[in-house]
Amino acid sequence: MSRYGYPHPQGTGSRTRDIHQGGDVEATLAADLLHGLAHDHSVPGAQLTLHRAGESLSVTTGVTRADTARTVTADTAFALGSVTKAFTATVVAQLVGQGDLEWDEPVADYLAEFDGAVDEKMSAITLRHLLGHTAGLVADHELDDAQELSLARYTANVATTSTLHEPGHCFSYSNTGYNIAGRVIETAGDMKWQAVVENSLLRPLGIDPVFLGGDSSEGLRTVADGHAVRPGRERTAHPVGLYVPAGWAPASGLAGSADDLVVLAALHLGTHPDADTLLPAADRAEMAALDPHADAFGMADGWGLGLAHYASSIGPWLGHDGTADGGTAHLRFHPRTGTAVALTTNATTGTLLSSRQRPPRP
Repeated sequence: MSRYGYPHPQGTGSRTRDIHQGGDVEATLAADLLHGLAHDHSVPGAQLTLHRAGESLSVTTGVTRADTARTVTADTAFALGSVTKAFTATVVAQLVGQGDLEWDEPVADYLAEFDGAVDEKMSAITLRHLLGHTAGLVADHELDDAQELSLARYTANVATTSTLHEPGHCFSYSNTGYNIAGRVIETAGDMKWQAVVENSLLRPLGIDPVFLGGDSSEGLRTVADGHAVRPGRERTAHPVGLYVPAGWAPASGLAGSADDLVVLAALHLGTHPDADTLLPAADRAEMAALDPHADAFGMADGWGLGLAHYASSIGPWLGHDGTADGGTAHLRFHPRTGTAVALTTNATTGTLLSSRQRPPRP
């Protein structure tokens, strides 16, 4: 059984079929497919979770570090990279729903650090701009001290830079914007970003938090090591260290499992039993709505507030992709059918599993 007891869309309990606990033919096929693709692309370990028609299927393969016997389990945490942004955006939506924030008010109203910003256009940046990547901020602002934990000091430093374009006019993917959104969360929640995310979102969803920063992680769960896979005939996975600047936590500082991602999807689909309490329908719809100004330039087919849009013949899927040093994470969910799927890997070639590509012949 799933450690979450994940409910199906009608609200009754669902059954998670785990190949390691008896499983069935479909689970066996899924496990074989995941194992085969991971082997083909030299991915040491991976997780795949699928929820549809009221049931969840969760399979894993491989190890948390190459050349060890540390088996990947459903509870293993993988670096989520930019999928962290979907969590940060969800917390912002919660605070908007509670009346603590407004989508279209200037974030300068919440941030003392933006007082006296060198670029007057920053005074027009809103939360909608930050979460939809239309704020015009630089993509990857870093401080000289990568171990600087203070989002207040990070935001103050961003205020000394210039914008790339008028806020709200076009899409420009920005980790910087999400780190500032994390600072807004701190001012509204009167706690560190990590504490607000844990208390208002992760714990209520039944997710044990793992926060990454620098070369360390905080949490009791096993965290998979990342691996670089070099191109060529010898596709060997080499362990690599994870680098996440401390000030980038709201953009890329979470680790979790495929199960965790599907539970987040359940919240946005409205099928989680506490969905209407944690994220009411109006706030879910606001996040999912397509921003006409956010042309995602091939990253996706469109963008909402913290959620990318992916076109299909049955209507758009929502979700997010993430890459970290030596790992990938992928989340997709389909509002019309209530289907959700998540994949996590611990290798740079992990994105190839999501497209079921076969490696070129040597």
